[in-house]
Amino acid sequence: MPVALETGGADAAVAWDPWPLTVTDQVESAWEVVRGGGYLPYVGYVMTTPEYLAGNGETVRAFLTARAESDQWIRHHPEDAADSATRWLTGTDPDIARAAMEHNLAQLDGRFSACNYLALDTVSRLLSEQGVTGADIDVDSVVDPSFVLAVQEDHPELFDDLPEVPDSARITPDHTFDRAADEEACAV
Repeated sequence: MPVALETGGADAAVAWDPWPLTVTDQVESAWEVVRGGGYLPYVGYVMTTPEYLAGNGETVRAFLTARAESDQWIRHHPEDAADSATRWLTGTDPDIARAAMEHNLAQLDGRFSACNYLALDTVSRLLSEQGVTGADIDVDSVVDPSFVLAVQEDHPELFDDLPEVPDSARITPDHTFDRAADEEACAV
């Protein structure tokens, strides 16, 4: 991104941290236009096939538990996590990595709610409207919240440092997406 912006190959870039901070650090004429303005929902889902899920439920639960443990560790140790990130994000400046943690910490919430359904539907409709994909995705056909909800129930200590999920947005494993109801449930 810095090279594309510096050479005129791109006029704008949209990315997650640390890349916006890296761009504004490396490209003298670059500036941040908007950050986290609610233009696109965060859709960092963990995906697998239905066949794998059906035969490997315990592995999936163990993975999601480890992910929740890792996320909590990062929330509690952002400077150590930033230093670690510089080892696998080659060339990332340690000061940039530490500054990026301020923005990344807000995304380290693996809990599932009606808002996750709404986010996936929003992105699906956006991509469909732009002609990137075909018809909107049937969110209920591609989401199985039961494993994440089980981790939340079995390991509440991994999420006790996060704000409560609003009662209106809490779901059960058999949740059915309803755009109007889920929009209301997730209104901030």
